[in-house]
Amino acid sequence: MNAAIVDTDVVLMLFKGDTRALAYRSPIAGRLLGISFMTMAELDRWSLERDWGQGRKRRFCTPPKGQSQ
Repeated sequence: MNAAIVDTDVVLMLFKGDTRALAYRSPIAGRLLGISFMTMAELDRWSLERDWGQGRKRRFCTPPKGQSQ
């Protein structure tokens, strides 16, 4: 299995469509991606602090096309 753990900053850059995320697209393409428990906690806190609605949270939790949960 070809897997990788992705850091909080990378997850957020990819989600936001930040141009800095382009540097990570090739190394993670086609890999099973995971996050640490700390990244999950940081992302949860981040969404609470920014008062995300249910739609945005749902979109964030939906994997990109070609990826599975």
